[in-house]
Amino acid sequence: MGVGVKVEKSITFDCHWRPQNVPVITGSKDLQNVNITLRILFLVSTPASIGEDYNEQVLPSITSEMLKSLVTRLEMITQ
Repeated sequence: MGVGVKVEKSITFDCHWRPQNVPVITGSKDLQNVNITLRILFLVSTPASIGEDYNEQVLPSITSEMLKSLVTRLEMITQ
């Protein structure tokens, strides 16, 4: 007598920190183009809700918006 558990599909995830390089081209306050590459170390903690390709779905949009707001807020280009 026991409870039977069925596993329909198993997905193996790497539990190590993974690096991701995200290049972003954005404009500054001076209307100049700024090329920035951000290296992110991330750990996938929510694979069930987002999916296996988390780094291709979520990271580019988050990092590009964050870098664009950072470049426009700070004057990163020297005068």
